[in-house]
Amino acid sequence: MIRPFAFPFPHVYDGVRVDGSALAWPDVCNRCKARPCEAAPHGDASLCRYGVNYQKIDDHMLVAGVILANWTYSTPARSMRLRGTKGSIVQNALFKNAVDAYKNQIQTDFADVERENDLLLQEYAGKEAFKPAFINQVKADIVRGLAFVHDYKQINAQISQNINVVLESRYEGATLEEKLQKAHRSEKAIYEASKFLEEKLNVAKFLVNPDWLYVQDECVRFRVHGMVMKYRQIYQSWFDAKRVRISVAGTSYNEILANPQASAVIPHTLIDNALKYTRVGGEVEIFVQDEGTGVAFEVSSHGPRILPEEQTKIFLPFFRGQHAREHSEEGAGYGLYLAQLVAKVHLGTEITVEQSSEPEGQMGYRTTFALTFPSKAAILP
Repeated sequence: MIRPFAFPFPHVYDGVRVDGSALAWPDVCNRCKARPCEAAPHGDASLCRYGVNYQKIDDHMLVAGVILANWTYSTPARSMRLRGTKGSIVQNALFKNAVDAYKNQIQTDFADVERENDLLLQEYAGKEAFKPAFINQVKADIVRGLAFVHDYKQINAQISQNINVVLESRYEGATLEEKLQKAHRSEKAIYEASKFLEEKLNVAKFLVNPDWLYVQDECVRFRVHGMVMKYRQIYQSWFDAKRVRISVAGTSYNEILANPQASAVIPHTLIDNALKYTRVGGEVEIFVQDEGTGVAFEVSSHGPRILPEEQTKIFLPFFRGQHAREHSEEGAGYGLYLAQLVAKVHLGTEITVEQSSEPEGQMGYRTTFALTFPSKAAILP
């Protein structure tokens, strides 16, 4: 923050004492070694033991060394100051106006800086070149921070293999899903946790190496509906624990040609966010419907408000909305960025968001994320 210039009264800004443009620091303040005013909390004006008024405005600014004319009570030290420094007495209204002007200036500065940052970020993001540039810039840090990904994937693969062997050998059924339904609760929990961790590590793998988005050989035919149902199953126990009902509607048989791991980032992220921000006892509705040769996909739930100016920002890297941060401390702000990146770069489509203008009871604002999966990935000829 920039120090406010031409403030009329003596003040301390970020630990530095500065004379005011109208009044300098009084001798009594210059002689004071204890400086108790600098340790004061935010609040209304106060009086020090030397009979001088001060007020802590915010974490940066302390106004001190003034003698307010209409102070509510007096002390011997204040009476002496009033007699000896009549030319330096400040009218309360003038003092208040100066403080209010400072607050307004700071708010204006913050707004200007934020607006300029937003314009620069939007311009940078709009050039498309930010995607590889962004990843390359932070890749070294990401690799160091996610050095565990490979090891965890190996460990999780062993867990998954072992629990699959247990299910296959211990229970009867035509498919693994049928055998899973007959399994003990603890076995189901291990299986679901392994699948959940696998999907989280797939997203982490994308951060380490996003190049697989562009590899055409990774593209195969699959059903979006089947992928969505897989995530519903993986997340079911977490929704149950939160007493949130999750439902899937629509009719979809179409297959698309794309990288399934890349495409999976989208339903994974949207369902994960719905779980994170839906209140206890709420509902998450998923819609999957054939639309021509493509597949329409929506996730609708109730959650925190997305401010109008945040509608596009939520897809920027590491951005989290104001009310989202207040609602949940979890989240790094890269989920929607990754999902939108997959949608635009790999699939050639775009995720949109719509939200009700008013909250619906205690559950919050109804929010719907939607996109249409094309029949084939945009990277394919």
